[in-house]
Amino acid sequence: GYWLSSDVRSREWGFMLDHSQSFQQLHPTLWKSVKSNNTGIIESDLGRTNYYTITPPAAIDSGSLMAWKFVVINTNHRMGLPFLHEHLAYLYPLLLAYLFSTVLLWMWARADTGKEIAEKELIALNRLLEKKVEKRTAELEATKDAAILSLATLAETRDNETGQHIFRTQHYVKVLAEALGDHPDFKDQLDERMIQRIFKSAPLHDIGKVGIPDEILLKHGDLDEHEQQVMRCHTTLGSDAIEEAINSISSRLSVNGAGTFLNCARDIAHYHHERWDGEGYPKGLSGDAIPLPARLMAVADVYDALVTDRVYKRAFTREETEHIILKMSPGQFDPRILKAFASVKDQFWEIKQRFAD
Repeated sequence: GYWLSSDVRSREWGFMLDHSQSFQQLHPTLWKSVKSNNTGIIESDLGRTNYYTITPPAAIDSGSLMAWKFVVINTNHRMGLPFLHEHLAYLYPLLLAYLFSTVLLWMWARADTGKEIAEKELIALNRLLEKKVEKRTAELEATKDAAILSLATLAETRDNETGQHIFRTQHYVKVLAEALGDHPDFKDQLDERMIQRIFKSAPLHDIGKVGIPDEILLKHGDLDEHEQQVMRCHTTLGSDAIEEAINSISSRLSVNGAGTFLNCARDIAHYHHERWDGEGYPKGLSGDAIPLPARLMAVADVYDALVTDRVYKRAFTREETEHIILKMSPGQFDPRILKAFASVKDQFWEIKQRFAD
């Protein structure tokens, strides 16, 4: 037998087989009852005795189940929490470590899962915000384009030109700018963003004509010297109006107006009648002192004036127009831009046909 527990401390947790004080010898009657059953509880003079028979695995594996067995006996009926606490105290640290590690694993798994969910939600939110920003930006761009065309069309209605003039000159300058994009003198200036800025601001080149009296603006025939001076004022009237807009934006939004497309529009409106040789107006600038967008517009504006009917002239043919610009206008245009024009003159004519009056 095996003495699991006793009122006598020295006897606890000790094997009693082949011992002078074996359980069988000390309590023969009780031992007889224990041997007759595998498990049970017996009341005796020792009090309540709990016992349980355990067959060793080695005996089972060898097939000798009747060879021998352990009998676990507890003669202390107080088999409760105090007993477990006393005899199983060494398990408490392991149990606490297990519980603590289980809680940590659960918290880590939950935190990791929560982090993954939060990251996915953040990515989805960022995408949503990006789409909203893109949509809002597109709306603002569309509103800006509509405002530009409205103002430009208003100016054109004062003249005998049609709204198609706006679209033609707008596309002329874009084609010229793209043709010059690889030129060593311009490749640092004419990137895609700048070309788009020139394209969008080009319709405002004659916005100053709203301030020119009808008797001069709509006059058939040549203008006298005074009338010419008044007509030339449309460059400064237009640039002054755009400058006011730039200053307003700069003061209200605390941004540099020079960084907006309006800066490009102002330069085009103010300088598109300047000449390469310095004989133009309003400032008499020459060469590279003339802003590049204005030099591009100068060619586009003259080309469209030549190929369309005006109150003071008939439309020239394609051949006549190209000859005048390339051969008959010495000193008027930047030679590099003229060379680019010669390479894209077919595209100019296609644009003229596409946006015909």
